[in-house]
Amino acid sequence: MAFIRSTTAVLAALLVAGCSIAHRHDGTPNEWRSELAAGIEVGATTQQDIIGLFGPPAGIIELHDKSVFTYVLRYDYTTGLTLVVFNYYDTDIHYDRAVFFFGPDEVLETYSFSKQPLERYE
Repeated sequence: MAFIRSTTAVLAALLVAGCSIAHRHDGTPNEWRSELAAGIEVGATTQQDIIGLFGPPAGIIELHDKSVFTYVLRYDYTTGLTLVVFNYYDTDIHYDRAVFFFGPDEVLETYSFSKQPLERYE
């Protein structure tokens, strides 16, 4: 009888154990890494041009008479191990950002992209 209980307990523990892998993209597709970015020109490109190229920004920051548009793509990669008495999860989070600075006339003054690009995601 004790053997059956032990075997049942071990089998039950094995049934609830498992591994998991998850990928998640969140935010704006990073079109700023595409050929669309070739048309961006400091001193000529307007806020409406940027919105037309990349859609609405994830964030707009107002700095006195200037505006800053931010676009962000977040990529999460999670792996996990679930056991009866021990659980382990590891998540790597990566960002790809684009930031556009506009003057009071709504014309682009400068812009920047993340140094480490993520693969383009649409």
